[in-house]
This record gives sequence, C-alpha cells and structure tokens, in this order.
Amino acid sequence: MAAADYTALVQQIYISYFGRPADLIGLKNVSAQLDALHAPTDLAGLLTASKTNAALATLINSFGTSTESVSLYGTDTLAFVSAVFVNVLNRAADFSGLLFWAGEIDAGRLSKGAAALNIALGAMQNTSAQGLLDAAVLANKTTIATNFTNALDTTDEILAYQGAAAATAARNMLSTVTSTTVPADFQSTVTSTLSSLVSSATTAKATTYTLTKGIDAFTGGSADDIFNGVIDGTTNAVASTFSALDTIKGGLGNDTLNLNVLNGNGGANTAVAALPNVTVDGVEKAVIRAAVGLTADVSGWTGLTNVSVTQGKAVTLVAAGTTDVSVNGADGAISLNGGADQTVSTAGVNTDVTLGYTTVGTGAVSVSHSAQGSGNISIDGGTSVSVTAGEATTGTINIGQGGDATDQPSGAISVTTVGKAYLATDTAVVRGAIQVTGGTSVTINEKATSSDAAAATDISLVGHTVVQSAVTVTAGAATTSVSVTETPEVSAVDAVPATVGVKQVDTVTFVAMAATETMTVGGLTFTAAKALTAAQVAAAFANLSAGAIAGAAPAGNGSYTGVFSGSYSTGAVVTTGTVATVDATATDAATGHTPIAVYDTANAGDVAAVNKTAGLTNVDAKTGVLGVRSGAVTINGAIAGADKLASVTLDGIGAASSITSDALTSLTLAHSNENVTVTNNGATALTMYLNGLGASGHVSSVALGSTYTSLVINATGADSYVDLTAGGLTTVTIGGDHALDLSNSTMGNVQTVNVTGAASVTGDATGAGMTAVNTSATIGTSVVQLDATRTTYTGGVGVDIVTLTTTAPSKAITLGAGDDTLALATGTTTASAVLDGGAGTDTLAMASADAASASTGTAFADKITGFEHLKLGAVANAASDSVNLANLDGMSYVVSAGGVGTGALTLTHMANGGTLELTGAATSTTVTMSDATGTADSFNVITKVTAADTSFGVVAVAGVETVNVSAIDTDVTATGYGVQHAGLILTDAAAKTVHLSGNAGLVLALDPSDVALTLIDGSAMTGSLQTATVAGAAAAAVLKGGAGDDVLGALHAGDTLVGGAGADMLVASASLVTMTGGAGNDLFVIATPPGNVNAYATITDATAGDMIGLAQVGSVTFAQTKLALGATAVFQDYANAAVTGTSQGDTVWFQFGGDTYIVQHAYASTEAAFMNGTDLIVKLTGLVDLSHASLSADHATLLIG
Repeated sequence: MAAADYTALVQQIYISYFGRPADLIGLKNVSAQLDALHAPTDLAGLLTASKTNAALATLINSFGTSTESVSLYGTDTLAFVSAVFVNVLNRAADFSGLLFWAGEIDAGRLSKGAAALNIALGAMQNTSAQGLLDAAVLANKTTIATNFTNALDTTDEILAYQGAAAATAARNMLSTVTSTTVPADFQSTVTSTLSSLVSSATTAKATTYTLTKGIDAFTGGSADDIFNGVIDGTTNAVASTFSALDTIKGGLGNDTLNLNVLNGNGGANTAVAALPNVTVDGVEKAVIRAAVGLTADVSGWTGLTNVSVTQGKAVTLVAAGTTDVSVNGADGAISLNGGADQTVSTAGVNTDVTLGYTTVGTGAVSVSHSAQGSGNISIDGGTSVSVTAGEATTGTINIGQGGDATDQPSGAISVTTVGKAYLATDTAVVRGAIQVTGGTSVTINEKATSSDAAAATDISLVGHTVVQSAVTVTAGAATTSVSVTETPEVSAVDAVPATVGVKQVDTVTFVAMAATETMTVGGLTFTAAKALTAAQVAAAFANLSAGAIAGAAPAGNGSYTGVFSGSYSTGAVVTTGTVATVDATATDAATGHTPIAVYDTANAGDVAAVNKTAGLTNVDAKTGVLGVRSGAVTINGAIAGADKLASVTLDGIGAASSITSDALTSLTLAHSNENVTVTNNGATALTMYLNGLGASGHVSSVALGSTYTSLVINATGADSYVDLTAGGLTTVTIGGDHALDLSNSTMGNVQTVNVTGAASVTGDATGAGMTAVNTSATIGTSVVQLDATRTTYTGGVGVDIVTLTTTAPSKAITLGAGDDTLALATGTTTASAVLDGGAGTDTLAMASADAASASTGTAFADKITGFEHLKLGAVANAASDSVNLANLDGMSYVVSAGGVGTGALTLTHMANGGTLELTGAATSTTVTMSDATGTADSFNVITKVTAADTSFGVVAVAGVETVNVSAIDTDVTATGYGVQHAGLILTDAAAKTVHLSGNAGLVLALDPSDVALTLIDGSAMTGSLQTATVAGAAAAAVLKGGAGDDVLGALHAGDTLVGGAGADMLVASASLVTMTGGAGNDLFVIATPPGNVNAYATITDATAGDMIGLAQVGSVTFAQTKLALGATAVFQDYANAAVTGTSQGDTVWFQFGGDTYIVQHAYASTEAAFMNGTDLIVKLTGLVDLSHASLSADHATLLIG
C-alpha cells in the first residue's frame, strides 16, 4: 500500500471529526502515518485494528482531543455527538442514538474519536431506508471533500485554507451536500468556495486598535483583530484608555482584547474594584494583566469565548457560562464565578482559591496551587474537576459543598495534594481536611510531604508527626467509584549522630625486678626467677590476649600465675632510654576510664599505669524518620433512591475509616494497620483486594456487616493480617499471590472456603456451619483450624497445615501434594474417616499419650495414609509412653517434643535408617528397631535448640552399627539467641561409628556400654563439640573434632584425638594416646601418668602458641635449658636424669631420636629414676625448641614460644 491509498479514509475521518475536507498538509501527514502503521484502508478495518494497535488508537483519539475539536464542541458529550451526526449525515441524531453514543463515551468504553468513526461506519453499513440515505450523504461528502482537497493546487489556495474562518466556510459548503447531490455538478460550488477563501485571505488583514483617553468606538474587520487598553486610576501616571462608554466590536475573525491594569482609582497600588462600563461585543478572547488586585465582571461581554488573567494580585472574575476562564500568575486570593471551563494556576503562598461560590461554571475545572500552605481551595459546580495542591499545611480542599445539586461536579473528580517539605524547625501539624461531594468518580491522592530530607539528621522528630488530611467523600447521584490514597503511616524515629568508638588505652611503665619479686598487671602475676631489667619485665606482659594465663617470658626468667583480665589486651614493648612501657587496650569501646590494676613487690620502684586514651562508646548512626499518620476517611454513598457507589479503594488510610453504600461490590484496602467499617444493606457479593493491610502484631479490623453472603478476597502486593467480621457470609474464596492471616476473624455462618492461585492463608474454619475447606487450587501455604466432625478438607500442591479442634474425626481430610502437617486434637485415638497426607513429605502431629494408645492396635492405622513423619508432644511427667510405629502407618521419622520431668518415650518397630528428631528437653527416649540383625544398620538423631542450652537426656538404641547425630541451632544470629548447646547421652552397645554434624554446640556423653565404638567423627561440625571416648571399649578409637572450639577426651589406651580448625582442648587420660591439634592454638592436657616410660602420649603437631597442660603437683617449675647427656645415653637414661635431683612439680625437657620429650617429677619425694605410673612424660613429634616456653605455674601449663 501507499499513502495515496488512504485518501478516502482520511477524508471520512476529517468529515466525521470536523465536518470539513482535509487540508492538503493534514491529508498527507495522516495518510503517511496510516501507511507507516500498515493500517487498513477502509473505515471498518481501521476501527477493528485500533482495538489491538495502540499506535492506531492514539492516532484516532488525537483528532477527538485536538484544539479544533475542543473549540468546535467543548467538553459536552451530548453536544459532540449531536455535531457529529450533523457533520456526517446533515441531520440531528435520533434520541436513542444520541443517548447511546453519549453513554458509551461517558462510560469510557469509547473515546470521542472512536465514537465519531463508529457513527460514520454505522451510516455506511445500515441497510434501512434512512441508513441508505445516510450512506449516500457520506459517500457524496467523501467524494466532494476529495475534490476540494485536490483543488488546492496553488500557493494562494493552500494558504487560504487555514484558520477557523476558512474551516467554517468549507464546513458550510459540505453541509449543503445531500443524498441526491451529483459531485460533478457540485464542482462549481467547490470552485467558488475556494475563490472566496482566496479573496478573503488576500483582503483581510489583522488590525490593532489602541484605545485612547476619550470615548472610543472600534469595530473589527474580517481578520483576527487586536484591541489594546489600559486602566490606571492614578492622576500622574499612564492615562486610562479603557474607560466608560467605550464600544469595542469584533469582526469576523478571532479577535483579542488585551487589557493592562496598572492601578485603581486613587494612589498607586490601589486595587481595581470594578471594570469601567465598556461595551464589548464579538471579541472572542480577552487577556488581562494586572499589577494590582482586580475585580472584573465580563459576563456581559457578548461573544467572549475565553478570558485569561495572566498576572495580578487578588483576582475576582465573573464570566458568562459560555466563556472559558483562566487565571495564571496571580499571587493573591482568586475567586471565579460563572464561566465554562475554569482553569487556575497559582503559586501564591497561603492564598485562597474559590470557584463557583455564587455562580458555578459549566465546564471542566482545573486548579493547580503550588504553594497552598494554609490557603483554602473551594470549588462548586463544573463537569470534571482536577485539583493539584503543593506545599500544603492546614489549608482545606472543599469540592461540591455549596449545598445545591448544581454545586456538585457532574464528571470525574481528581485531587492530588502534597504536604510542605519538612524542616527541622517544624512541629506536629494536622493537614487541612478534604471534603468532596458529587462527581461520577472521585480520586484523592495525598502525599505527606514533598521532601523529608531534613528528617534524616533531626534529633527531635518524635512529637513532630505529620497527620494527613481527614477525607470525607459524599457520593452524588452518579458517583460509582471512590479512591483515596495516603502516604502509609510510619512512626517517628529521632536521628542519632554517629560516634566512633574509642577503646581505652593505659600505658603501663615497668621497673626492674629481683629474683622472687612479683609484678601483677590486670590479674596476671609474674614471679621473677632472676634479676630482670625493666625491658625484660615489660616483655613478660607484652602481646597478651584477653584471658591469657601466660605471656612470652621464658620460664628461665620467671613464671606466671593468675589470669589476665578479659577486659584488656596488650601491645609491644616500647623502650625510650631506660624506660620500658606496654600499652594495655580495652577489649570494648566504652565511655570513661577504668584503670587497669597494677601492683608489684619490686624494690626498684613501682609499676604504674597512666591513662593514654579515654574510652568512648561506639554509637551507630541512626537516620531520622519523619512520623506520618494518615487521616480518617469517611465515604458516604447513601443517596436518595438506589445507591450507585460500587467500587472503593482505600490505600494508606487512617483510623476510624468508614464506607457506606448499599451498592458496594468492590473494595480495595492497602498499606494500613488501621480499621475499616463497611455499612451495606443491599449488595450480597463483595470482592476485596488486600495489599499490606495490617501487620504481624498489629492486625487491622474490617467489619462488613451481615448483608454480604459471598466474599472473594485477593491478597496481592504484600502480606495482610486482618480480623474480618462478616456475619452473613456463606462462601469465601481467597486468591492472589501473598499471605492472608484471618486467624481471629468472625464469620460464623460460612459454609465453604476455597483458596486459589498462589495465596497463603491462615484462618479459623471451626464455625458451626462450615462444611468444606478446599485449597486444592493454590500453591501457597494454608494454615487452618477446623472441626473434622463436620468439615472436610481438600488440599493441593501447596503446603497445608491443618489443626483439628475435635477428637474422633469423621470427615475426610486430604492434604494433597505439598509437605503438609495434620495436627490432631489432644485425645484423638480413633478416626472414622480417612486422614490422607497425600504426596510429599507429610507430618501427622498428635499427643504422645494419644499415639501410644492409638498404636496398640491396627484400627487407627487403617484410617491414616500418606504420612511420612510422626510429630509427638511432650511426654507427661512420670509417664512412660510406648508408641508402636508399625501401627502408625510404619512411619520412620519421629519428631518428639521430649518429656516433662521424668516422662519417658519408647518407640518400637523403627525402620532401619529411621530418624528421631528431638525439639524439647527430655529424660529418656528408647528406640527399638524393627530389624537390627544386619551388620550395617543405621539410625539418625537430630537435636534442635533455639533460645537456650537444652538437655535431651538419654537416647537408647540397640543393634545399630552407625549412628548419625546432627545438632542444629535454629537461630544463631547475633540479633537472635546466638549459638546454644545440646546435651545428649547416647547408648548403643552395637555402635561402631558415630558421625556428628551441625551448627549447634554439642555435649555428647557416650554410655559405658558403647564398647564397640572405634570412630567418633565430628569433622563435619561447625559448632563446638565436647565428648570423649569410651574407657571400657573393646579397642582404641579415633575421635575427630570439627571447625569449632572442641574439647576432646581420650579414655582408652591407644586412642587418637584429632582437633579441627578451632582452638581445641585435647585431653589424654590414658596411655599411648596420639593427639593432633590441627589449626588454631590448642591446649594439650596430659591428665594421667603413663603405665611406663614408653607408654607416653604423643602430640604430633605442637607449635608456637600451643599449650601443654601437666599435673598440678608440688610447686610446678620448668627448666629453660634442655637436658643433655652423652652420646651413649639411652632413652631410659634421659627419663631418669629428668627426675633425678629435682623436686615434685619440676619439669624438664630433652630431645632424643629426633623428637622432643617433656618429663614432670610427680612423686612427692626425691627419685633416683623415672617412676612408672607416677611421673608424667609426653612426646612432641620432631625437634621443638622449648627454651622460650613460658610457664603458668598455678595452671601447670606450658605456653610454647
């Protein structure tokens, strides 16, 4: 196709909209656009394509909203439809057709542009007698319009066919075309019309008339003439030229009167109280600029279609109902009465705007007030009303409040208000009220403030909350929808400036020490073994970590006792001349100064601590939040006759909001924690859309009354928490994609509940009339309570968590495909209906005693199916519940809440590979397997802690070779409970391997009967582990720690202890134990002397930073110098020499055969040789230099330096 193919279609569009032929440029442009959009070339095809082609629809609609269209028809729908019939068909619309097309436009189903084309298409397709006549008229007009445009073939003709006068002439020409007109014969009329247009364009020239001081009488011509006048009532300024008895008459063109108002009568800056008595006739446009206040009544100026005040102080303007009125640029109060369209745009601070107080306007109303402040905006009358207010404070907005029916706008009403920017000097403020009456629809949008940037640093925001406008909407006879949106409420938060924390630093200055003198710093005492310089003493206290029991001073210099404070750490030695100091830095940043404690027994002087840096508590910055409260919303849809208000949206509303309408069928509530009351005595079905209504811990209440019988709820956007009261409901359907909590709702007559989509719902379905709950159509989570003696439950692919409130369920429960839970009422031991968990991993929850009773036979098992997990409540104090899993659908995963006091649980017929999950404190849980005769049986134990350390007591299982224990902490966050510990005693005489994992701390005790154990593997643990091997085991075992700080004990000869990544403590309480600490600074404790000198414990990876704990016997010392013997000495010689000539507690080290050994004299008396079973000896693999090791004497611990 080409652009030329669209000529007839474009002419039909121009005829339909404007009643005239297309101008040449318009024809080319529109044809080109249609061609670019690949539009159909006929009218019917164009309308069909525009329904799915947004660009085509926009092109069509642009004609209906064009300046020429608005100028011809205004905004009145009936006038527009009537004009289209005349333009297209040369006849008036029949009554029913007029109402039909106007109704389609007003309802929004058709734009004006689409309506005009549909009227033309109807004429082309109607086969009635009148329809055939109409089609002939349109066909003749199309042909003649095409001939007219084709005739525009000279520059003069093209230029002549421009402007309103030329369009009117061409429109008049086409209005003479009838169904019998012969286009060829009509060509002479086309030619003469063009000739007349060219002649008028050539001769008509615009004239500017300047009024004089005298009495003027000016008459315009056929062009667009201009009349200029001045008002100045002062005596020595510009003379007034717009004066009484002047006569101004416009001509055929679109004429303009420009009036400059300088002063009223009297001195300068005097307002003009009234315009002079001037006759103005036939002037279409008046433009008034005022330097002072102005009161002007132009209602008597005939032919005036538009008056605009473009500058002024306070302005009062009165116009006829056919005149569009606009005020733009006035900075005082504005009052408009009468007029057609009323348009106001002002930035006058705190100024009032009043429209239609005495005489309402007849057209659309638009008010833009960018600095409303405390100014009041009042509007009566008009068709559509649009108000935009900025920087609002206490100023009110009142629309349609005059009291008469004509004061109510007849079209859509829109109000947008934005509060003033928050300043730190502001106090609490309540925004002025908004009241609206009438309209077909009402839309109100409130924003609390244009900017809250200043709140971010305001330290006194609390008490400065902004309360948004209270809103009252009273429906008129045609009001069908109301929408009110406010900024959601938020609590004020004072800003807190950041303070960077500073840790206290004390500088400790040391003095020299003589042998046996002591010095204490922060609780750690050092006793000199010889004379030491101040620098050497300082080094003894350098680089200490909080809680240290020894520093870096070698044992030859002295020994340590006590424990260094957990509140400090120290740095390196700083030596200035003979002065040696060490800085002690506080562990935490805290305001003030708490000096580190120091004292000594040295004769050389006193150790001293002087504050170097005062502490300062760290304060995290907190951004201020401006408090916002929403205003209450009252919507009254009650009118004389049947109510019309069907749809209401409340977003971010305030407390005590209410809606009254017997026609309400759609309700949207969003972003509020407040309550809403609906009064309805007519409608029986309601659809509610909920988006973030209420919050956990702050539930919103919605009262619907007792008239509605059917309710559909769509939960979208954000989760909602609602207490719904609706006494008449019988059916409820819940859909959407977010969670809805209806837990405390009151809907006693509901019979059926259906949940669809992705909605998640929490609710109570135990009402007396409830017969069925169906969640099969949702993928969300449903948490429901119900009475299974009268209500069935059908679940789906979502998660269903169902709690029964009565025993002996007699109605079918089917949970569906999700991972679901069915919780039985306490006392339930029988069921007459099938309880089906469905697909997925499903849990049956019941009281422990009930499970014990129900599992004594098979009757209950016959009624349960599809459950994989059994969840049991805590066993009662002193009770002993035995649950036969074979009679509970063979479930092999049991979750137990433990037992109260001495309550004990026994599980029988547990399947191989089964699981026991413990969630509460317990004393004893015994598990009997169905078949544990194999050699590779396994069992799983899971412990779960949250808020506190928990003891899970004894778990006894028999005949299982591998036990897997997982210790889980469900909340390890710093803001939550942190890491807690689980305590567990495991009994299984057949167990060979125990695997440990989990993020909780685990204190595991192995029963003495666990004699088959050879491997306890905690390498997968991230929490700390505290456990030991079995002393009476049949063979040595390997015990492995994980990533935490573990405490591992070896109780059997030949055991192997393997630490992990933490700072572990490995304790050898038997001979020939091998210990590997792994990463971290570890403590190796030799708790038991070996049976003989060669049965020593071995540390495979001792390194600097590790510690070795010895026996606390006698006065523990450590020889700094390595014991050396001749080349012919054997190992026994070294061991003997280490204790010969020493006293109890003395510790010596030597190296032999490429390894290092430590020997402690443990016997109370002198010895001639190493005493087996009394003295301690430990091997350190490799040559480890201990000459720099330090000694904590009272802890009998060496720190390898």
